[in-house]
Amino acid sequence: MVPQPVSAAPAISIHPKSGAPGTKVVLTGSNFGSYRGDRLSIFFNNTEIPRIAVSVPSSGSFQLVFEVPEKTEPGEAPISIRGESGESLAEEMFTVPAPELILSTWGGEVATKLDVMARGFQVGKAVDFSYYFGEETVHIGNQIALDTGECSIEFIIPESPRGKHSISASNAVGQHANAEFAIIPSITIEPSTAAVGDTVMVSGAGFTADNDVSVNLFNNVVAKAKASISGSFTVDFTVPVMKAGKYLIAVEDVNREVKWAEFTVTSRISVNKNLGEVGAKLIVSGTGFEIRSVVTIKYDTEELLIVKTNDLGAFTGTITVPISAPGAHVITATDGYNLRQAVYTIESESPVAPEPLSPRRYSEVSSPFVLDWEGVYDISQPLVYSVQIARTPDFRRPILEKSDLIASQLTIGNGDTLLPSRRGTYYYWRVRAVDGASNVGEWSTPAAFRVKPASPLPTWLRNVLIGVAALIAIVLGYRIWKGYKKADTKS
Repeated sequence: MVPQPVSAAPAISIHPKSGAPGTKVVLTGSNFGSYRGDRLSIFFNNTEIPRIAVSVPSSGSFQLVFEVPEKTEPGEAPISIRGESGESLAEEMFTVPAPELILSTWGGEVATKLDVMARGFQVGKAVDFSYYFGEETVHIGNQIALDTGECSIEFIIPESPRGKHSISASNAVGQHANAEFAIIPSITIEPSTAAVGDTVMVSGAGFTADNDVSVNLFNNVVAKAKASISGSFTVDFTVPVMKAGKYLIAVEDVNREVKWAEFTVTSRISVNKNLGEVGAKLIVSGTGFEIRSVVTIKYDTEELLIVKTNDLGAFTGTITVPISAPGAHVITATDGYNLRQAVYTIESESPVAPEPLSPRRYSEVSSPFVLDWEGVYDISQPLVYSVQIARTPDFRRPILEKSDLIASQLTIGNGDTLLPSRRGTYYYWRVRAVDGASNVGEWSTPAAFRVKPASPLPTWLRNVLIGVAALIAIVLGYRIWKGYKKADTKS
Protein backbone atom coordinates (compact mmCIF):
# COMPACT_ATOMS: atom_id res chain seq x y z
CA MET A 1 0.00 0.00 0.00
CA VAL A 2 1.46 3.37 -1.00
CA PRO A 3 1.32 5.95 1.85
CA GLN A 4 -0.62 9.12 1.12
CA PRO A 5 1.05 12.53 1.77
CA VAL A 6 -0.20 14.26 4.93
CA SER A 7 -1.52 17.79 4.38
CA ALA A 8 -0.16 20.57 6.63
CA ALA A 9 -2.54 21.83 9.31
CA PRO A 10 -4.25 25.20 8.76
CA ALA A 11 -2.34 28.09 10.40
CA ILE A 12 -2.69 31.85 10.91
CA SER A 13 -0.24 34.64 11.69
CA ILE A 14 -1.09 38.12 12.97
CA HIS A 15 0.63 41.49 12.88
CA PRO A 16 0.96 43.22 15.24
CA LYS A 17 0.69 40.76 18.08
CA SER A 18 -0.39 43.43 20.59
CA GLY A 19 -2.22 46.71 20.55
CA ALA A 20 -4.93 48.88 22.03
CA PRO A 21 -8.60 48.69 21.06
CA GLY A 22 -9.02 50.00 17.54
CA THR A 23 -5.63 48.70 16.43
CA LYS A 24 -5.68 47.35 12.85
CA VAL A 25 -4.57 43.70 12.79
CA VAL A 26 -3.44 41.97 9.60
CA LEU A 27 -4.34 38.26 9.69
CA THR A 28 -2.77 35.86 7.17
CA GLY A 29 -4.18 32.31 6.75
CA SER A 30 -2.38 29.41 5.04
CA ASN A 31 -2.97 25.68 4.41
CA PHE A 32 -6.73 26.09 4.28
CA GLY A 33 -6.96 24.15 0.96
CA SER A 34 -9.20 21.50 2.53
CA TYR A 35 -11.73 24.26 3.21
CA ARG A 36 -11.72 25.90 -0.22
CA GLY A 37 -15.10 27.53 -0.84
CA ASP A 38 -16.07 27.37 2.84
CA ARG A 39 -17.09 30.51 4.67
CA LEU A 40 -14.86 30.98 7.71
CA SER A 41 -15.47 33.38 10.68
CA ILE A 42 -12.98 35.44 12.73
CA PHE A 43 -13.31 35.41 16.50
CA PHE A 44 -11.54 37.83 18.84
CA ASN A 45 -11.51 36.76 22.47
CA ASN A 46 -14.24 34.24 21.63
CA THR A 47 -16.49 36.92 20.14
CA GLU A 48 -17.14 36.94 16.41
CA ILE A 49 -16.05 40.00 14.56
CA PRO A 50 -18.98 40.97 12.34
CA ARG A 51 -18.61 41.54 8.61
CA ILE A 52 -15.13 39.98 8.51
CA ALA A 53 -15.96 36.44 7.34
CA VAL A 54 -13.79 35.05 4.55
CA SER A 55 -14.48 32.53 1.73
CA VAL A 56 -11.45 30.28 1.33
CA PRO A 57 -9.96 30.57 -2.17
CA SER A 58 -8.64 27.60 -4.19
CA SER A 59 -5.08 28.42 -3.08
CA GLY A 60 -6.06 27.79 0.52
CA SER A 61 -4.38 31.12 1.55
CA PHE A 62 -5.94 34.44 2.37
CA GLN A 63 -5.32 37.76 4.17
CA LEU A 64 -7.71 40.12 5.93
CA VAL A 65 -7.65 43.18 8.18
CA PHE A 66 -9.77 43.86 11.23
CA GLU A 67 -9.74 46.19 14.26
CA VAL A 68 -9.43 45.21 17.89
CA PRO A 69 -12.95 45.76 19.25
CA GLU A 70 -13.77 48.72 21.49
CA LYS A 71 -13.89 48.21 25.25
CA THR A 72 -11.70 45.15 25.03
CA GLU A 73 -10.30 44.46 28.48
CA PRO A 74 -6.55 44.42 28.89
CA GLY A 75 -4.87 41.04 28.82
CA GLU A 76 -4.32 38.07 26.53
CA ALA A 77 -7.06 37.51 23.90
CA PRO A 78 -7.20 34.60 21.43
CA ILE A 79 -7.75 35.30 17.73
CA SER A 80 -9.21 32.25 16.02
CA ILE A 81 -10.54 31.05 12.65
CA ARG A 82 -13.66 28.94 12.94
CA GLY A 83 -15.34 26.75 10.32
CA GLU A 84 -18.94 26.72 9.27
CA SER A 85 -19.79 24.22 12.02
CA GLY A 86 -18.13 26.42 14.68
CA GLU A 87 -14.98 24.36 15.22
CA SER A 88 -11.70 26.24 15.74
CA LEU A 89 -9.33 25.67 12.83
CA ALA A 90 -6.38 27.86 13.92
CA GLU A 91 -5.58 30.28 16.76
CA GLU A 92 -3.04 32.93 17.77
CA MET A 93 -2.80 35.00 20.99
CA PHE A 94 -3.04 38.79 20.93
CA THR A 95 -2.09 41.06 23.85
CA VAL A 96 -4.17 44.11 24.79
CA PRO A 97 -2.04 46.37 27.05
CA ALA A 98 -3.58 48.23 29.99
CA PRO A 99 -3.80 52.03 29.56
CA GLU A 100 -0.84 53.74 31.18
CA LEU A 101 0.83 57.13 31.52
CA ILE A 102 4.58 57.59 31.18
CA LEU A 103 6.13 60.86 32.50
CA SER A 104 9.43 62.23 31.25
CA THR A 105 10.49 62.73 34.88
CA TRP A 106 9.19 61.59 38.24
CA GLY A 107 9.23 65.04 39.82
CA GLY A 108 10.61 68.56 39.77
CA GLU A 109 10.01 72.20 40.57
CA VAL A 110 7.06 74.33 39.63
CA ALA A 111 7.37 75.35 35.94
CA THR A 112 9.07 72.07 35.02
CA LYS A 113 8.41 71.15 31.39
CA LEU A 114 6.86 67.69 31.49
CA ASP A 115 6.22 65.28 28.62
CA VAL A 116 3.22 63.01 29.28
CA MET A 117 2.75 59.92 27.08
CA ALA A 118 -0.44 57.85 27.11
CA ARG A 119 -0.35 54.23 25.92
CA GLY A 120 -3.00 51.58 25.41
CA PHE A 121 -5.85 53.96 24.57
CA GLN A 122 -8.57 53.47 21.95
CA VAL A 123 -7.17 54.33 18.52
CA GLY A 124 -8.69 57.48 17.01
CA LYS A 125 -10.36 58.57 20.26
CA ALA A 126 -9.53 61.84 22.06
CA VAL A 127 -7.54 61.40 25.27
CA ASP A 128 -8.14 64.10 27.87
CA PHE A 129 -5.27 65.03 30.27
CA SER A 130 -5.66 66.70 33.69
CA TYR A 131 -3.47 67.63 36.68
CA TYR A 132 -4.76 67.54 40.26
CA PHE A 133 -3.53 69.03 43.54
CA GLY A 134 -5.75 69.26 46.60
CA GLU A 135 -9.21 70.22 45.38
CA GLU A 136 -7.78 72.00 42.35
CA THR A 137 -7.98 70.58 38.82
CA VAL A 138 -5.93 71.94 35.94
CA HIS A 139 -6.98 70.82 32.47
CA ILE A 140 -3.86 70.11 30.44
CA GLY A 141 -5.45 69.43 27.05
CA ASN A 142 -6.35 66.53 24.79
CA GLN A 143 -4.79 64.53 22.00
CA ILE A 144 -6.05 61.88 19.54
CA ALA A 145 -4.66 58.41 20.09
CA LEU A 146 -2.61 57.25 17.09
CA ASP A 147 -2.77 53.85 15.35
CA THR A 148 -0.43 52.56 18.06
CA GLY A 149 -2.85 53.61 20.80
CA GLU A 150 -0.36 56.24 21.92
CA CYS A 151 -0.44 60.02 22.19
CA SER A 152 1.59 62.58 24.10
CA ILE A 153 1.31 66.15 25.35
CA GLU A 154 3.76 68.69 26.74
CA PHE A 155 2.83 70.29 30.03
CA ILE A 156 4.28 73.06 32.22
CA ILE A 157 3.77 72.24 35.89
CA PRO A 158 1.63 75.04 37.39
CA GLU A 159 1.96 76.53 40.87
CA SER A 160 1.19 73.74 43.30
CA PRO A 161 2.29 72.78 46.83
CA ARG A 162 5.00 70.30 47.74
CA GLY A 163 4.24 66.58 47.57
CA LYS A 164 2.88 64.08 45.03
CA HIS A 165 0.10 65.12 42.66
CA SER A 166 -1.91 63.11 40.15
CA ILE A 167 -1.88 63.40 36.37
CA SER A 168 -4.68 61.54 34.63
CA ALA A 169 -5.66 60.58 31.10
CA SER A 170 -9.13 59.33 30.05
CA ASN A 171 -11.32 58.96 26.99
CA ALA A 172 -15.01 58.72 26.17
CA VAL A 173 -15.07 54.93 26.18
CA GLY A 174 -14.05 54.71 29.81
CA GLN A 175 -10.33 54.05 29.53
CA HIS A 176 -8.35 55.72 32.29
CA ALA A 177 -4.75 55.92 33.55
CA ASN A 178 -2.93 57.86 36.31
CA ALA A 179 0.62 58.83 37.17
CA GLU A 180 2.13 60.82 40.03
CA PHE A 181 4.41 63.83 39.84
CA ALA A 182 6.30 65.02 42.94
CA ILE A 183 6.66 68.78 43.50
CA ILE A 184 10.03 69.90 44.85
CA PRO A 185 10.24 73.37 46.50
CA SER A 186 12.21 76.07 44.71
CA ILE A 187 13.24 79.67 45.39
CA THR A 188 14.37 82.58 43.22
CA ILE A 189 16.48 85.51 44.44
CA GLU A 190 16.26 88.75 42.47
CA PRO A 191 18.80 90.21 42.24
CA SER A 192 21.22 87.51 43.31
CA THR A 193 23.95 90.11 43.87
CA ALA A 194 23.26 93.26 45.89
CA ALA A 195 24.83 95.73 48.28
CA VAL A 196 23.87 96.73 51.81
CA GLY A 197 20.62 98.68 51.78
CA ASP A 198 19.38 97.21 48.51
CA THR A 199 15.94 95.63 48.28
CA VAL A 200 15.95 91.94 47.32
CA MET A 201 12.89 89.93 46.30
CA VAL A 202 12.60 86.28 47.30
CA SER A 203 10.02 84.14 45.47
CA GLY A 204 9.20 80.58 46.40
CA ALA A 205 7.08 77.82 44.88
CA GLY A 206 6.24 74.26 45.83
CA PHE A 207 6.19 74.84 49.60
CA THR A 208 3.59 73.58 52.06
CA ALA A 209 0.21 75.10 51.22
CA ASP A 210 -1.17 77.90 53.38
CA ASN A 211 1.72 77.89 55.85
CA ASP A 212 4.40 80.28 57.10
CA VAL A 213 7.91 80.46 55.67
CA SER A 214 10.98 82.35 56.92
CA VAL A 215 13.86 83.81 54.93
CA ASN A 216 17.25 83.54 56.62
CA LEU A 217 20.50 85.27 55.66
CA PHE A 218 23.69 84.56 57.58
CA ASN A 219 21.65 82.87 60.35
CA ASN A 220 19.39 85.90 60.73
CA VAL A 221 15.71 85.99 59.80
CA VAL A 222 15.37 88.86 57.32
CA ALA A 223 11.77 88.26 56.18
CA LYS A 224 8.66 86.19 56.79
CA ALA A 225 5.79 85.28 54.48
CA LYS A 226 2.86 82.92 54.13
CA ALA A 227 2.61 80.50 51.25
CA SER A 228 -0.65 80.44 49.30
CA ILE A 229 -2.87 77.40 48.81
CA SER A 230 -0.71 76.65 45.78
CA GLY A 231 2.45 76.77 47.92
CA SER A 232 3.85 80.00 46.46
CA PHE A 233 4.99 83.27 48.08
CA THR A 234 6.89 86.49 47.35
CA VAL A 235 8.55 88.68 49.96
CA ASP A 236 11.13 91.52 50.01
CA PHE A 237 13.97 92.21 52.43
CA THR A 238 16.62 94.89 52.79
CA VAL A 239 20.23 93.70 52.82
CA PRO A 240 21.54 94.39 56.34
CA VAL A 241 24.95 95.86 57.10
CA MET A 242 27.47 93.07 56.59
CA LYS A 243 30.81 92.29 55.02
CA ALA A 244 30.93 91.65 51.28
CA GLY A 245 31.08 88.02 50.22
CA LYS A 246 29.09 84.95 49.18
CA TYR A 247 26.30 83.75 51.46
CA LEU A 248 23.42 81.26 51.46
CA ILE A 249 19.81 82.35 51.73
CA ALA A 250 17.71 79.65 53.38
CA VAL A 251 13.91 79.50 53.09
CA GLU A 252 12.27 77.20 55.61
CA ASP A 253 8.62 76.20 56.04
CA VAL A 254 6.70 74.67 58.95
CA ASN A 255 7.68 71.15 57.90
CA ARG A 256 11.36 72.05 58.22
CA GLU A 257 11.62 71.88 54.45
CA VAL A 258 14.64 74.07 53.65
CA LYS A 259 15.65 75.40 50.24
CA TRP A 260 18.99 77.12 49.72
CA ALA A 261 20.19 79.64 47.17
CA GLU A 262 23.47 81.50 46.73
CA PHE A 263 23.50 85.23 47.38
CA THR A 264 26.38 87.68 46.97
CA VAL A 265 26.80 90.87 49.00
CA THR A 266 28.98 93.49 47.32
CA SER A 267 30.68 96.56 48.73
CA ARG A 268 29.36 100.01 47.88
CA ILE A 269 30.00 103.69 48.55
CA SER A 270 27.49 106.52 48.50
CA VAL A 271 27.82 110.30 48.61
CA ASN A 272 25.18 112.51 50.22
CA LYS A 273 24.94 114.53 47.00
CA ASN A 274 26.26 114.03 43.48
CA LEU A 275 26.04 117.58 42.09
CA GLY A 276 27.40 120.74 43.65
CA GLU A 277 30.16 123.23 44.03
CA VAL A 278 33.85 123.44 44.80
CA GLY A 279 34.35 123.57 48.56
CA ALA A 280 31.25 121.49 49.33
CA LYS A 281 31.38 119.14 52.32
CA LEU A 282 30.60 115.62 51.13
CA ILE A 283 29.69 112.72 53.40
CA VAL A 284 31.11 109.52 51.94
CA SER A 285 29.66 106.27 53.34
CA GLY A 286 30.71 102.72 52.56
CA THR A 287 29.45 99.23 53.34
CA GLY A 288 30.66 95.71 52.61
CA PHE A 289 34.35 96.51 53.09
CA GLU A 290 36.81 94.44 55.08
CA ILE A 291 36.15 94.46 58.81
CA ARG A 292 38.27 96.93 60.83
CA SER A 293 40.29 97.84 57.75
CA VAL A 294 41.84 101.12 56.58
CA VAL A 295 40.01 102.78 53.67
CA THR A 296 41.59 105.46 51.51
CA ILE A 297 39.30 108.02 49.89
CA LYS A 298 40.45 109.91 46.80
CA TYR A 299 38.97 112.69 44.70
CA ASP A 300 40.17 111.92 41.18
CA THR A 301 43.83 111.18 41.97
CA GLU A 302 44.09 113.36 45.07
CA GLU A 303 44.03 111.52 48.40
CA LEU A 304 41.71 113.38 50.77
CA LEU A 305 40.89 111.10 53.69
CA ILE A 306 41.77 107.86 55.47
CA VAL A 307 39.10 106.18 57.61
CA LYS A 308 38.67 102.83 59.35
CA THR A 309 35.74 100.45 58.97
CA ASN A 310 33.79 99.08 61.93
CA ASP A 311 33.06 95.49 62.94
CA LEU A 312 30.53 95.20 60.08
CA GLY A 313 32.79 96.61 57.36
CA ALA A 314 31.08 100.02 57.22
CA PHE A 315 32.54 103.53 57.39
CA THR A 316 31.58 107.21 57.09
CA GLY A 317 33.84 110.17 56.38
CA THR A 318 33.65 113.80 55.26
CA ILE A 319 35.72 115.36 52.49
CA THR A 320 35.91 118.90 51.09
CA VAL A 321 35.67 119.18 47.31
CA PRO A 322 38.96 120.73 46.11
CA ILE A 323 39.31 123.30 43.35
CA SER A 324 38.50 121.45 40.15
CA ALA A 325 37.01 121.97 36.73
CA PRO A 326 33.29 121.69 35.95
CA GLY A 327 32.01 118.23 35.08
CA ALA A 328 32.22 114.72 36.50
CA HIS A 329 34.87 113.71 39.03
CA VAL A 330 35.46 110.27 40.52
CA ILE A 331 35.44 109.60 44.25
CA THR A 332 37.22 106.32 45.02
CA ALA A 333 37.29 104.30 48.24
CA THR A 334 39.48 101.22 48.61
CA ASP A 335 40.69 99.00 51.41
CA GLY A 336 43.18 97.25 49.15
CA TYR A 337 40.72 94.46 48.39
CA ASN A 338 37.45 96.19 47.67
CA LEU A 339 37.42 99.23 45.38
CA ARG A 340 34.26 101.22 44.77
CA GLN A 341 33.62 104.53 43.04
CA ALA A 342 31.00 107.27 42.96
CA VAL A 343 30.68 110.29 40.70
CA TYR A 344 30.46 113.90 41.87
CA THR A 345 29.71 116.56 39.26
CA ILE A 346 30.97 120.12 39.67
CA GLU A 347 28.40 122.71 38.69
CA SER A 348 29.08 124.56 35.43
CA GLU A 349 27.11 127.76 36.00
CA SER A 350 29.25 130.87 35.41
CA PRO A 351 29.20 133.76 37.90
CA VAL A 352 27.30 136.90 36.95
CA ALA A 353 29.09 139.92 35.52
CA PRO A 354 30.16 142.45 38.20
CA GLU A 355 28.74 145.99 38.07
CA PRO A 356 31.42 148.74 37.68
CA LEU A 357 31.10 151.34 40.46
CA SER A 358 34.04 153.75 40.01
CA PRO A 359 35.11 155.52 37.96
CA ARG A 360 31.66 156.05 36.52
CA ARG A 361 31.14 156.29 32.81
CA TYR A 362 32.80 159.28 31.17
CA SER A 363 34.11 160.63 34.49
CA GLU A 364 37.56 162.16 35.07
CA VAL A 365 40.10 160.84 37.52
CA SER A 366 43.47 161.93 38.73
CA SER A 367 46.30 159.47 39.06
CA PRO A 368 46.53 157.47 41.27
CA PHE A 369 42.91 156.29 41.39
CA VAL A 370 40.90 153.16 42.31
CA LEU A 371 38.89 150.90 40.04
CA ASP A 372 35.97 149.69 42.14
CA TRP A 373 33.22 147.20 41.27
CA GLU A 374 30.37 145.42 42.95
CA GLY A 375 31.41 142.06 44.39
CA VAL A 376 29.47 138.98 43.20
CA TYR A 377 28.70 135.65 44.90
CA ASP A 378 29.10 132.11 43.55
CA ILE A 379 28.70 128.78 45.30
CA SER A 380 32.07 127.55 44.00
CA GLN A 381 34.62 129.45 46.06
CA PRO A 382 37.15 131.02 45.99
CA LEU A 383 36.01 133.70 43.54
CA VAL A 384 38.60 135.90 41.74
CA TYR A 385 38.35 138.80 39.27
CA SER A 386 40.06 139.84 36.06
CA VAL A 387 40.32 143.50 34.91
CA GLN A 388 41.20 144.99 31.53
CA ILE A 389 41.91 148.62 30.50
CA ALA A 390 42.10 149.62 26.84
CA ARG A 391 42.07 152.73 24.68
CA THR A 392 39.18 151.39 22.53
CA PRO A 393 35.83 149.93 23.63
CA ASP A 394 36.45 146.68 21.70
CA PHE A 395 39.44 145.83 23.97
CA ARG A 396 41.34 144.40 21.01
CA ARG A 397 44.63 145.59 22.48
CA PRO A 398 44.39 146.00 26.25
CA ILE A 399 47.09 148.25 27.70
CA LEU A 400 46.67 146.82 31.19
CA GLU A 401 45.41 143.43 32.42
CA LYS A 402 45.16 142.07 35.93
CA SER A 403 43.82 138.64 36.99
CA ASP A 404 43.33 136.50 40.11
CA LEU A 405 42.24 139.56 42.07
CA ILE A 406 40.63 138.60 45.36
CA ALA A 407 39.34 142.07 46.32
CA SER A 408 36.67 143.87 44.30
CA GLN A 409 38.90 146.90 43.61
CA LEU A 410 42.26 147.74 42.08
CA THR A 411 44.47 150.81 42.59
CA ILE A 412 45.91 152.31 39.39
CA GLY A 413 48.95 154.59 39.68
CA ASN A 414 51.29 152.63 41.89
CA GLY A 415 53.48 151.23 39.16
CA ASP A 416 50.66 151.13 36.60
CA THR A 417 50.46 154.82 35.69
CA LEU A 418 48.21 155.88 32.84
CA LEU A 419 49.17 158.89 30.71
CA PRO A 420 46.76 161.83 30.79
CA SER A 421 44.00 161.50 28.24
CA ARG A 422 44.30 163.60 25.15
CA ARG A 423 41.44 165.86 24.20
CA GLY A 424 38.44 163.80 23.00
CA THR A 425 39.91 160.47 24.04
CA TYR A 426 39.01 158.04 26.86
CA TYR A 427 40.20 154.94 28.60
CA TYR A 428 37.81 151.95 28.86
CA TRP A 429 37.72 149.37 31.64
CA ARG A 430 35.78 146.18 32.34
CA VAL A 431 35.81 143.34 34.89
CA ARG A 432 34.66 139.68 35.08
CA ALA A 433 34.53 136.97 37.75
CA VAL A 434 35.98 133.44 37.72
CA ASP A 435 34.75 130.93 40.33
CA GLY A 436 36.58 128.09 42.07
CA ALA A 437 35.39 125.62 39.43
CA SER A 438 37.05 127.73 36.70
CA ASN A 439 33.67 128.84 35.38
CA VAL A 440 34.41 132.17 33.64
CA GLY A 441 31.72 134.82 33.82
CA GLU A 442 30.83 137.46 31.22
CA TRP A 443 32.67 140.76 31.04
CA SER A 444 30.89 143.71 32.55
CA THR A 445 29.64 146.55 30.36
CA PRO A 446 32.71 148.74 29.60
CA ALA A 447 32.97 152.06 31.48
CA ALA A 448 34.86 155.04 29.96
CA PHE A 449 36.95 157.57 31.93
CA ARG A 450 39.54 160.27 31.37
CA VAL A 451 42.84 160.87 33.21
CA LYS A 452 43.43 164.56 34.03
CA PRO A 453 46.76 166.21 33.15
CA ALA A 454 49.13 166.92 36.06
CA SER A 455 47.76 169.76 38.21
CA PRO A 456 49.57 173.32 38.14
CA LEU A 457 51.49 174.58 41.22
CA PRO A 458 49.43 176.11 44.00
CA THR A 459 49.43 180.03 44.08
CA TRP A 460 51.27 180.28 47.37
CA LEU A 461 54.00 178.02 46.10
CA ARG A 462 54.23 179.93 42.86
CA ASN A 463 54.53 183.27 44.78
CA VAL A 464 57.21 181.83 46.98
CA LEU A 465 59.16 180.68 43.97
CA ILE A 466 58.80 184.14 42.32
CA GLY A 467 59.98 185.83 45.52
CA VAL A 468 62.96 183.53 45.77
CA ALA A 469 63.81 184.21 42.12
CA ALA A 470 63.54 188.00 42.70
CA LEU A 471 65.73 187.80 45.77
CA ILE A 472 68.31 185.81 43.85
CA ALA A 473 68.20 188.47 41.07
CA ILE A 474 68.66 191.31 43.61
CA VAL A 475 71.59 189.55 45.22
CA LEU A 476 73.21 188.91 41.89
CA GLY A 477 72.58 192.52 40.74
CA TYR A 478 74.05 193.89 43.96
CA ARG A 479 77.15 191.77 43.59
CA ILE A 480 77.59 192.89 39.96
CA TRP A 481 77.13 196.58 40.91
CA LYS A 482 79.56 196.28 43.75
CA GLY A 483 82.09 194.75 41.44
CA TYR A 484 81.86 197.61 38.95
CA LYS A 485 82.20 200.23 41.68
CA LYS A 486 85.27 198.59 43.08
CA ALA A 487 86.87 198.64 39.64
CA ASP A 488 86.24 202.37 39.19
CA THR A 489 87.87 203.17 42.52
CA LYS A 490 91.10 201.44 41.56
CA SER A 491 91.28 203.26 38.31
